[in-house]
Amino acid sequence: IAFRMGFDSVQSYSREFKKTFGVNPNNYRKADFWDLRNLRPPYWLDCDEHYQFEICQLTSKEIFGFQTSHQIATNDLPKKASPIKWKIIHETLRTWGENVYCLSSFKPDNTKDQVIAVSSFFGMEHNSVDGGKIPMSRVIKCGKYAKFHFVGHKEQYQQFSNTIYMCILPKLNLIRREGEDIEYFHLASVQKQQNNESIVDLYYYIPVL
Repeated sequence: IAFRMGFDSVQSYSREFKKTFGVNPNNYRKADFWDLRNLRPPYWLDCDEHYQFEICQLTSKEIFGFQTSHQIATNDLPKKASPIKWKIIHETLRTWGENVYCLSSFKPDNTKDQVIAVSSFFGMEHNSVDGGKIPMSRVIKCGKYAKFHFVGHKEQYQQFSNTIYMCILPKLNLIRREGEDIEYFHLASVQKQQNNESIVDLYYYIPVL
């Protein structure tokens, strides 16, 4: 990273990094929170975009569903939305006929360089579908969250997530704490159509300090 950024050594890169972020790159990477306030958003992001926002306290809630995982190359971040996740969201909304939760977590892949492993749990509040019991469950953890509302199509959805993390959280002086992103998709999202594109309607919760 140091050489790619034009520094003559890892040491000089680390010194400049610490001037900006207050810690060296290694400690920044290992922290159990994301302080994005000193990052610079990419030029293509519209940081003047506004989304409905509030700080809320969630209580613990058990949901029932299934787990998925996929990989995405770091070169595809942050512009590329996962087509797998997009497909699962709409299929699950149609199949269950219920609003759907999606709990997502991210970590570096242990077997491949420059790859992020994404784990998602799709669930609902009922523990059965068509009379059949759902064996797997997860608990939404209680705590403080930043809550955003979004309605739009696939490309706007990806822009929405990027804007929240790179522009809105820093502007609000919020630091993301350890935990999963929570998305709550509404059934109405598969019933709305605009130019033959599916529309998503969701609340997005980010754990914050």
